[in-house]
Amino acid sequence: MSHFWNTLRSQIKTPPVEGRVVLAVAVGLLVTEATFRLGDRLLSKDVAHLRSLTAVAGKIESAHPSPRVVIGNSLARCGIDSAQLTSPSAIFMTPDGTGVAEWAYAFRRYVMHRRQHPAEVWIITGPAHLIDAPIATPERFGQFFVDRHDQASFLANELNEIESRSQFLLGAASVAYADRNRLQPLLFYNFVPGYEETARQIDQTLSLPDSIKPMPAAAATCRHLNLLLDSIQQCGSRAVIISVPLPKPYSLSGPVVAAAQSHRCQLIELGKLPPPGAEGFSDGYHLTPAAAKVVTHQILDTLKRSTAR
Repeated sequence: MSHFWNTLRSQIKTPPVEGRVVLAVAVGLLVTEATFRLGDRLLSKDVAHLRSLTAVAGKIESAHPSPRVVIGNSLARCGIDSAQLTSPSAIFMTPDGTGVAEWAYAFRRYVMHRRQHPAEVWIITGPAHLIDAPIATPERFGQFFVDRHDQASFLANELNEIESRSQFLLGAASVAYADRNRLQPLLFYNFVPGYEETARQIDQTLSLPDSIKPMPAAAATCRHLNLLLDSIQQCGSRAVIISVPLPKPYSLSGPVVAAAQSHRCQLIELGKLPPPGAEGFSDGYHLTPAAAKVVTHQILDTLKRSTAR
């Protein structure tokens, strides 16, 4: 019997060092991917907000009467008092660090393509969140915002380079790849001594010298806002664009106003009004809960008066 096992072992060749390294890397990547899929929302509140989007369709379907959806980012989460939104109730789609491109594709993925029909959609914005901007994180769009229905058009119309298209496809396939830019600084700040100072020095070194002037800014466009408003209309929902107060008053740009008018979308520009004092902002930017109650009351009162006309 021992002769049999010795013969069998002699016939099994140990893989070369290179093969063992590749195998170890592959196993490590699989373990990392599985870990991220099971628990990435525990590592970052930002990712938890993104993961909460998957529950939106179910919440809309189970709500009676049909609810309103609040779209935005942290400005919306801090600026709208959900306790006042009871009839209809409110469902929030407000991941951090997002703008109109993310909002448009998220609404299509989690609401329109799931055949949900909210009664109303509030789009909460600051001065520039509804203006088109380059797609800076294609991998996150691939994982969190764009579904299979929009993948082909997104690759053709939004991404012009092979690198960005590859990042999009890798992000769609891998949670770990899509999350890397958000979680990497979190881990480094906590576990790498001197990371914050080193990162600051690198940023300063890579900044443009005074002799190099940036290219003139392109004219503002609202292609993604139009896509979002078109999608809301296809759901049979009413759209309302609301600018929230900031420490300094501001007006929404001409292209935003034109897009709203072309879709017969109501504009409520609270950003134009004199803002609350410093006590109305928790960090100099986001509204406090007390200020959010006042703002939400203003919005509801404006909508009530416009409906009564």
